Amino acid sequence: MTTIRNEENFSEVDKSSVDNNETQGVNNSVMVNTCPSLIRAGIEKIITSDLPTNAFIVLGKDRPSSRASGYGGDGGTNCGSITLVTGIGSGTPSGPNPVDSLDPNWRSDAAKIVLSTLTDIDQNMGLNKGKVGNAVGRSAIGMKADNIRLLARESIKICTFSPGDEPNSLGGDSSTVRGIELNAGNAGGLGYMYPASDDPDYYIKKKLAFDYLQPIPLGDNLQSFLTELLDELSALGSLLETYMDNQDEFNDAVCNHDHLPIPPTTGGPVLPNPILRARKTAISVLQNEQCMTPVRDDFSDNIQHLKEKYLYIQGQVEPPVLPILSPYNKTT
Repeated sequence: MTTIRNEENFSEVDKSSVDNNETQGVNNSVMVNTCPSLIRAGIEKIITSDLPTNAFIVLGKDRPSSRASGYGGDGGTNCGSITLVTGIGSGTPSGPNPVDSLDPNWRSDAAKIVLSTLTDIDQNMGLNKGKVGNAVGRSAIGMKADNIRLLARESIKICTFSPGDEPNSLGGDSSTVRGIELNAGNAGGLGYMYPASDDPDYYIKKKLAFDYLQPIPLGDNLQSFLTELLDELSALGSLLETYMDNQDEFNDAVCNHDHLPIPPTTGGPVLPNPILRARKTAISVLQNEQCMTPVRDDFSDNIQHLKEKYLYIQGQVEPPVLPILSPYNKTT
């Protein structure tokens, strides 16, 4: 059960005050101090209520934790930062305590938004580098809370620019598309399938290893690929059906053939059945023209074409024409 009025860290005076006025704080009225103090760096301006709310706006420089941290701690310039934070100390074992003076802490602050001109946002927030890598020395916005909701009445877009669209925050050009990662569990690296083994190379050799962070399929391209693949399989089925029909006719001819004895003797060597020989020749031509050649040549070529069109082949640098896996965006 969630406790909305935590009195565990009240002083004896505070407890007495609340006991004498049990409605203290109700209807957003004034109540005793329940909030830690936020340690202020020399350059910072802290905006907060005159009364205890454990909510702050901090204007200063990049400072993820102590006054010595971040680019502000290194004496950097052009590393301004704005922090909106509520519930400092909420994630500590004892909870927020009015006797504590605390530095910013991405782990224990209840909810916060940080805007910074220059920061190492992934390192500060303890994020796995994933496939897009960690941002180092770049402008960033970081958000963290127990739950985050983005709600639009019409639409939401999450975009990254292509190289050359516009300079980055340092005036430089972005050389690659970094992409977008949806990473449940802050996962990274390889996972392994059973059977269990202490040797990771075993899984790689046996192709039992998989990457936790994988490309997102592109639905339209995937549908086109599967449609073409099914068409090829349907064509293969038709070829095999033709082959089987012809083979069945040949089998009937073999089962029903007659041997003609060499005159004038009887019971001796016989000649091959001329009707069977003619039929076998005709069937062989049909099998070769209608079945074997298309399967051997066209079908193999079409499968290779599908691979080149839709699938990444080992060692390939450029994406396929219509990749079914996004070259940029990953998810778990």
